[in-house]
Amino acid sequence: MIVLYVDGTRVDMFKNETINVTSTIQNVKDISKIFTDFSQSFSLPASKVNNKLFKHYYNSDIEGFDARVKYDAILEVNHLPFREGKIKLDGVKLKDNKPYAYKVTFFGGTITLKDLLGSDLLEDLPLTNYDHEYSIDNVLTGLQTCVADNLTSGVIPSNAIIYPLINRSTDYYYYDSTNNGTGATGSRKISWHSVGSSNGIKETDLKAAIRLTDVVDAIESKYGLTFSTDFFENSAFTSLYLWLHRTKEGVGITSTGTLQEALATDFNHVGTGSGGCGAVDFVQWQNNDSEFIAECNRGIYYVTNISIVGTPSGKKYNVKVTDTNSGDILWQTTDATGTTAQTINLISTSGASRTFTPNVLVTSEDSLTSYTATWTITKHDGLTTTCATYLSSETMAQNFIISQNMPKMKVLDFLTGIFKMFNLTAYLDDNTIIVKTLDSFYSGGVNYNVTDFVDVKDKSVDNALPFREIKFGYPEPKTFLAKQFSELNNYTLGNLDYKREVDGEVYEVKIPFEHIMFERLYDDNDAAITNAQYGWFVDEKQEKVLAKPLVFYNVSQSIGSKTMLFNSTQMSTTYNRPSNTKAADEQTLHFNAEIDEYEQGDANEESLFDNYYTSYITDTFKESNRLTKVTAYLPTKILLNYTLADRFIVSDKVYKINSIKTDLSTGKSEIELLNDY
Repeated sequence: MIVLYVDGTRVDMFKNETINVTSTIQNVKDISKIFTDFSQSFSLPASKVNNKLFKHYYNSDIEGFDARVKYDAILEVNHLPFREGKIKLDGVKLKDNKPYAYKVTFFGGTITLKDLLGSDLLEDLPLTNYDHEYSIDNVLTGLQTCVADNLTSGVIPSNAIIYPLINRSTDYYYYDSTNNGTGATGSRKISWHSVGSSNGIKETDLKAAIRLTDVVDAIESKYGLTFSTDFFENSAFTSLYLWLHRTKEGVGITSTGTLQEALATDFNHVGTGSGGCGAVDFVQWQNNDSEFIAECNRGIYYVTNISIVGTPSGKKYNVKVTDTNSGDILWQTTDATGTTAQTINLISTSGASRTFTPNVLVTSEDSLTSYTATWTITKHDGLTTTCATYLSSETMAQNFIISQNMPKMKVLDFLTGIFKMFNLTAYLDDNTIIVKTLDSFYSGGVNYNVTDFVDVKDKSVDNALPFREIKFGYPEPKTFLAKQFSELNNYTLGNLDYKREVDGEVYEVKIPFEHIMFERLYDDNDAAITNAQYGWFVDEKQEKVLAKPLVFYNVSQSIGSKTMLFNSTQMSTTYNRPSNTKAADEQTLHFNAEIDEYEQGDANEESLFDNYYTSYITDTFKESNRLTKVTAYLPTKILLNYTLADRFIVSDKVYKINSIKTDLSTGKSEIELLNDY
């Protein structure tokens, strides 16, 4: 017996309706995709119960049911829970102009993020807490350790924002501990010399990077998701960063078109009482005098006027006045010049007590240098009127705004890229999306002996994998050293072609991130190797380039005795070294075994393929492996409890489950099994 609940309502069902549910977590026919339980479309009768639930959807004059969204649903078999998921209404079938049946599709609870994330971009994520002042001091701090400065809410989490030694200028770096002069045209000496400064690393060479764990946290926050920590707190992931490289140009502190902003702070009391208004300084200021508290109820309200004067007068700027208690925008305007003003009434519309805490933020992309903000505030309490005037003069700061520097990439493509890199799979468990490597997922299964339930007359054995070659890797590189590597070695850095000498198709697992080669510098003076390693983000013509988003490992590297120069500052402690390798002889971002640019020596075998793909792929490629197809009538205790991590035993042979398609009305299951090695 099949029972379906939609939004808590038990719906009526046709007696002989067929409902097929297919379960698969990772299919050998398409190894890079993550699947979910789903059903073919099936029909529900247009009964009184169903008409009420679907709000008579066949009648366009009646509103209330939105067929564009999915609704919570539960499938039960023999009065026991089978699957939780979503139902989507596909349409209504009419006979003789009367509603006959609703066509619906059931989607299981395993992860399907496409509908939720849509076409949203990484720049849409809530990452304003990571915005920071773009200054020489902050860049140097971010290069040596991490940025702590935060524009809105205090301190950026430790190690969340760094400035890795990735050079986006057209000057290549070199090291020479004796020569204090400059090198050839197009070069930059980054060594410190005791008798004076040399070229050095410039703040305009560098761009910030954000830790991937913080991007995942922002995805959870925006979409109301909860990911498990199984993989996302693994050090192979937590050491990864995304370089905030949106355009070929930099974020220079004098560049026109870079967003500048300043929060009005330190409002000074400059006047009280005028025009019959009581001369009382009544306003309580907080947060460095950038916000004032206005407590409103039936008897108290405020009339405020905010006036902004921008300098120079012809420069455009934007104003945003926000109630920081509620998040409500009280006033905003764009492209203002010179003087702009607005009256804002702070009133409790419900009559209940409400506390407003307004603050003022001015932003500009037009090289506004400063502004003056004036609050004129009048308090009405039913008996007396008091007022006061406050003034704040602000200098615009050049700020690194995360959203405006985030690479152009869809959130879905970002997650898909991470899942492909580490061969991850996901499923829903009590509203938490469990994210594990495929090996970890399979290690948690149990065995079910289903021999007695298999129809031995209906069985076939096929080739397990229809591919002769699987290509793992990154797009064609755009940066100088990576392209040079490809030309010299006749393959792309980090890519792997896994082949077998048989007929079949070629399948690609392609990662949507750029993959670059880093360079560790030698001292031109004595040929000794230094601790300085950097990435040079230019093309084969050594010109600025915009490529795919760059993901890399960051290593807090000791500078050592051969110190480095940042502007006029000698760096002698640590710096953020970008790398394709987490640490010596640890996880790499290559699918192939490659020599670590920093450690050099032998190739590092800790590749993405060896650590995350090899057991699944090599087992599937084994000559003895088969895709066995059987028909079974599984008992309820198995049908309701199996997971795709489990194994089925058939005639003393153990198999992994590739897919199960079950007709819930008959209990018949068509099962694809893989040999378990």
